[in-house]
Amino acid sequence: EANVGVRLSKKRDIWVDAGVFGSPYTNETAVSKDHLMYTRSFSPEYTPYYLAGVKISSPIGKKLKAYAYIINGWQVINDVNNPLSIGTQLEYRPNDKLLINWDTYIGDEYSVQTPEYKTRYFTDIYAIYNSGKRFSLTSCAYIGLQDKKDTLGNSSQPYWWQANVIGNWQFNKSISLSGRLEYFNDMKSVLVTPITTVGGFDCGSAGLCMNVKIGNNALFRLEGRTFYSGRNMFIGPNEQETKTSNLLITNLTVWF
Repeated sequence: EANVGVRLSKKRDIWVDAGVFGSPYTNETAVSKDHLMYTRSFSPEYTPYYLAGVKISSPIGKKLKAYAYIINGWQVINDVNNPLSIGTQLEYRPNDKLLINWDTYIGDEYSVQTPEYKTRYFTDIYAIYNSGKRFSLTSCAYIGLQDKKDTLGNSSQPYWWQANVIGNWQFNKSISLSGRLEYFNDMKSVLVTPITTVGGFDCGSAGLCMNVKIGNNALFRLEGRTFYSGRNMFIGPNEQETKTSNLLITNLTVWF
C-alpha cells in the first residue's frame, strides 16, 4: 500500500487520497493478527485485497462516514478498463463497540483472460462488535452479479454470494477461543473454478481457533477447519474426489 492525500477542508475532515489502498470489502484484511481466526474466510479471498486509484472521504455527522472510490478495477494496479470502476463505502459507528459497514462496486471486468466479462456489480454488508471485555463477534454477507456476453452474442448474468459469522471468547488476558461458520456459493464459477470434475463451486466450512498471546508482540495460534459440500469438491488422500476436506494449522506471529 502506498498513497498520498490532501485535506480539502479546515473545518471538516474531508480528504482526497490517491494511490494503492487496502480494500474496504468484507470484515477481514490481509493482516492475520488483527482477525479473530488465523485463516481467512472465503469472503475476503474472493474480493480485492487492494484498490488502486482515488479515494474521497467525508464525515456525515458524528457517527457516519462516507467514502467514494474511482479505481482501476477489481484488484488491478494499471488502468485496463474504460470507463474506470466506482466503489462506495458507508461506515456507521453508533458507539465505540460496534461498526456497521456497507460497500458497493461497479466496474467493467473485461480482460484478455475473461473477454466475455462485462460489467460487474457487487455489494457487501458487515458488522464488527467488540464488547471490550470477553466477547467479540463479526459477520459478513455479500452478493455479486457478472454481466457476460459470449462470442455468439448470448448474454447471461451469473451471480455468487457468501455469508459468515465469527465469534471469540476471551478466557483471560492471554488465551481466547474463536469459532467460525460460513458458506460460499459460485455455481457458475465467476470467481472460483473447482479442482474436481464438478461444475461450479459451493462449499461451507466450520472452524475453531485457540489464540495464545505471548507478551505484547507475539501470538500463537492452533486452528482446525473442516470444509464440506454436497458435491465432490475436493481431492482426498487417495486422489479420489470427495465431499469434505480438513485442515489443521499452527502459527506464530511476531510483530515490532
